[in-house]
Amino acid sequence: FGAAGGAAGPRRDGLDRALGRMRYVDDLVEPGMLHGAVAYSWVSHGRLRAVHVDEARAVPGVVLVATAADVPGRNEVGAVRDDQPLLAAERVRFPGDRVALIAATTREAAREAARRVRVDVEPLPAIHDPAAALRSGAPELHETGNECARFELHKGDAERALGAAEVVVEDVFRTSWQEHVYLEPQGALAVPDEDGGVTVRGSIQCPYHAREKVAQVLGVPLERARIAPTPLGGGFGGKQ
Repeated sequence: FGAAGGAAGPRRDGLDRALGRMRYVDDLVEPGMLHGAVAYSWVSHGRLRAVHVDEARAVPGVVLVATAADVPGRNEVGAVRDDQPLLAAERVRFPGDRVALIAATTREAAREAARRVRVDVEPLPAIHDPAAALRSGAPELHETGNECARFELHKGDAERALGAAEVVVEDVFRTSWQEHVYLEPQGALAVPDEDGGVTVRGSIQCPYHAREKVAQVLGVPLERARIAPTPLGGGFGGKQ
């Protein structure tokens, strides 16, 4: 960040980061802390018939295996609109859709339990292109259709401006895939509070959105969902 007059100013946390003194979320430890892992479905699109968790629960050290039926609040974490369950309940809609959460006394036990979750999915027609998703007759991923949101912006006289332009270029432009490539993986540490709420510390760029969804999923008042972002090991928008 530049200081007044354009002179360069030192980054406030730069020295701690450079010397390895910065404490990221993975450096935090709580007494009796459990470790979490997620079980996924790798089918592009399908009807979820069953999630079998008996083998996962039998792994030594496993404390909890939760599916959509165990979510205490509303099973919904959609960002733009409410169209993304925290845990798939009736359908899976992309490879990597979440089907179960595991808590265990060790990270290794949690991950082993996640590998033992078995998913019974009836495959449905999938869509892999956004333009194809909007065509008539395309398989619908949601009951309300495939269009997530529509925004119209009106400013000035566009037709007049185009008519007066010396050159008008119309085409379809495609970019390559992009990834945020932060060195620190996503992470969070949740600590239950005495009032029945929870405090979540983690690599979080958008605490307000996280707070709303934590309260919604747990079924607690908003004031009982507390988000305390830890220093980020990179983000660039990818940890919103």
